[in-house]
Parts: sequence; C-alpha cells; structure tokens
Amino acid sequence: MPLVENRSPVEAEVAVLSMKRVCIIDFVLTRYNLPVFLELSRYCRIDWIFSPSSAKSGFGSLPRTEAPSLRYIEIPTLKPFGEKFGMFQWGILKYILREKPDAIRIFANVRYLSFWTTLLLARLHGIHLYAHGVGFFKRRRIGLIRRLMMSVVLRLVTSYIAYAPIVRESFAAHGFSLDKISLAHNSLVNPFPVRPEEKTGTERGILFVGRLRPGSGLRLLLRVLRRLHEEGSFPLRLHVVGIGEEATQLRREAAGCSWVTWYGDADDIQVSTISRDCLLAAIGKCGPQRRPPDVAQSTSDHSITTIDVTRRAGTELCSGWSQRDPV
Repeated sequence: MPLVENRSPVEAEVAVLSMKRVCIIDFVLTRYNLPVFLELSRYCRIDWIFSPSSAKSGFGSLPRTEAPSLRYIEIPTLKPFGEKFGMFQWGILKYILREKPDAIRIFANVRYLSFWTTLLLARLHGIHLYAHGVGFFKRRRIGLIRRLMMSVVLRLVTSYIAYAPIVRESFAAHGFSLDKISLAHNSLVNPFPVRPEEKTGTERGILFVGRLRPGSGLRLLLRVLRRLHEEGSFPLRLHVVGIGEEATQLRREAAGCSWVTWYGDADDIQVSTISRDCLLAAIGKCGPQRRPPDVAQSTSDHSITTIDVTRRAGTELCSGWSQRDPV
C-alpha cells in the first residue's frame, strides 16, 4: 500500500522529509537494481549515485523512473592509473559531507580508491556503511594482501552484504568470521513469466541472455550449436539478447548462421515473448564483478531449463558437445 495514503499533500511532504536518507553508490546505473530502489524509496529517501556507462559496456540504456523519494546523482569516475586500480568516483566525499546520509550502501570493489575514502569518512562521521560484494567467490586461495584488505573492510563496515549463500560461505572457507556477513540473494523478479502449460513441447530454441563481452560464454555456445547443425542431429535456434563490446565481432563470426537471431537490448516483455519459442536459457556473464547467479534471472521463466555457460557445469556440458571442434 502507498506509504502516504489518505494524507493531505502537506502531511505527505512532511512524512517524506522525516524519512531517513540512504545513499546507494554503484559504479553504473543498472536496470536490475531499479525495482529494488523504487520500492525502497517508499520507506526512506534514496540518493542513487553512479557514473555513466559506455555504449559498449553491455548495460544498455535505462530510463530514470521518477519517484518522490528517489534522486539520481551522476558523477564522473576518474581513472588516473587505468582500469586496474586507483579509480575514483569524483563527488562522493562532497556529497557525504553536505547531505550527511543516515546509511550508505556501496559496491565493494577494493580497486576503487573512492571505496576506501568512503569507508573512512563514514566511520569518522558515524554513518552506517554496508558493502555489497562477491567476497572470495571463485578464489580457492587468497594472498596476504587480499586477506589484510578484507580484514580492514570488515572492521570498518557495519555489514558486508554477500550476493549469494556461496559468497557468504567463501568467507568462512577462508577463515573469516561471519558476524558481519549478511546475505541478499542475487535474484530478480520476472514480471512476465511464461508458465509450463503455455508451452507445446516442440520448442527448439535456446535463449541466451547476458552482456556480450569476454567470458560471456556465447562464443562457446555458438560453436556447439554450429556442430549440431553440421551433424544434423539436433538443430536448434539461438536467440541472443544483450549488447556489449564483443557484439560486433560475435555477429561477424556468426554471419553465416541463419539459425541465430540477434535482438540487442530487449525489454522484459520482449524477452518473455522470445522465450515462448525456447526450451533452454543460457545465462552469460551478466553482472559486474562476475556475480554468481543464485536463482533464475528475470530473463528466464518457469518453463525453461536454465544453464550458466560461464560456470563450470555449463562450460563442461558445452565443451563435451563440441570436443571435436577446434578452438
């Protein structure tokens, strides 16, 4: 129910002004976070701070949905040392000193200098700070420097929010206390699901959803399907939803494949329609910092078997199908 239902405009304005202010710091504006922050803005004032994304990043364009308690703040990211380390989102410190938010949620990328300065400033001013990250996911071993950095992070934050249970477990596996590790499942709501009873059982499509960048797994999937078409054993159609830096090259490599359809940056309704012709969904690397999908993404539905072609099981499955195909 609306937060200010049955209130006069003046009472509603007073209620909004009395809300706590929460600062959300992301590296770019992302579509999958928008419904979450819109909902959260019903209960507190949200300042969403982010930097612009490049056209080739694969995040696509996102209309800035207006809400009374949601404010978008775009700031530049300075990269004096390139993309490896030392990145700095210019304007965060000034914002914190001016607005004095009640809490901050920041993406936990330790390669950003602005991440560390935000941690320190929040601690000095007594602001609750929540770091949101992937922890030691996919790391069997961690070096001394990484261990020391994470120890400092956990000492300074109010809580470290893990993307998925496997992320939280990675802290314990490396000997860290879980006292400050909380969990927010990395999942999305599919507003347009396709139920199993709506399918015919004759679908022959594979729906690939993800950012078209190195490591997405799409090139491997194309190789597998090309082999199946050459052998005539189980010809499938591939439906590709996504954009990114490798889009042009991948389209060029698949130029002779009439069984591939490219949709670019499709919305949820389009993806739902496309999925009706598919029996499998392949989820590529679709989030920052190699996020581990915890449950089916918003682009899949209840009537499709989902595989992640960037994780071991999916990669081995595809590699097994294409083992005779030269790399």
